Amino acid sequence: MVHELRPTASNQLGPAVTIQAVVGRARRGDPGHHPQGRAGPRLRRDHGRRRQGHPQGVCGGPATGSRTPCLALAARPARRTDGGPDTVNAPTEPAPNRTAIRILIVDDHAVVRRGIRAYLELLDDLQVAAEAGNGQEALDRLAAMAPYDELPDVAVVDLLMPKMDGVAVTARITQQYPSVKVVVLTSFGEMERVHAALANGASGYLLKDAEPDEVVAAIRAAATGEVFLDPAIARQLTREIVSPPTGIGALTSRERDVLILVAQGRSNQEIADELVISERTARTHVSNVLRKLQLTSRTQAALVAVRKGLVPPQG
Repeated sequence: MVHELRPTASNQLGPAVTIQAVVGRARRGDPGHHPQGRAGPRLRRDHGRRRQGHPQGVCGGPATGSRTPCLALAARPARRTDGGPDTVNAPTEPAPNRTAIRILIVDDHAVVRRGIRAYLELLDDLQVAAEAGNGQEALDRLAAMAPYDELPDVAVVDLLMPKMDGVAVTARITQQYPSVKVVVLTSFGEMERVHAALANGASGYLLKDAEPDEVVAAIRAAATGEVFLDPAIARQLTREIVSPPTGIGALTSRERDVLILVAQGRSNQEIADELVISERTARTHVSNVLRKLQLTSRTQAALVAVRKGLVPPQG
């Protein structure tokens, strides 16, 4: 199931605020924003005077003058004297075990990581397990966590990073750690990037102007095995399905560049070096070009490029 959600009055986590705005506050050193107050939600303590049936003066009531909060006390029911069943010591059902969703944040900008962490940690069901500044560091983190059964449930990954880009690390994570779902959070919405990320196993794709509750929704969806797409991305994918382009027109600008390099006889590694992408990403682009043009070989692709005038014929 693919979710395309927009915040409503009933499900918003707070006032309209984007991830970029959260990151901006983190850059300024603001302790965070939350609809309940500047410093985030307060832990509520259940005071005795507010518990139904709890006598005044117990655990902070006015009769004692104490300010000590009542954390777990309740009025004790009287024992029955009519021979009926005594429920004073009756066993109670254990509270359900709610395990927080563990998250790995992967972005090469520390202020972005700090802003995302600041917001996510306001929520009881989410826990930031680790951070990484690039794709290779993310893989190193996962390798260190795996032996201790401490892998995160979801990795929130940027696309453009040094050492290893987001598309490549998405493929590595989904292959080596299939229990870890990947949500891409990036500033780039070009469809070739979307296709490459989804083809490599991403469970979500969001732009960085998304509102925080959309990011949270994407993380929760990924943790349950579902897919969440940014509304703008979902609309573009829908248009492709309804009116799919054909031939050269079906190629993205990046795929046209790849086709030209293929026609020039470049290898996947040479294409990667020319376009400053990983070899795996270059290979994915070549596969997409062949699939969209309904071809089976690089030679056929080169002939198409010559016929369409993308490259001059070689004498």
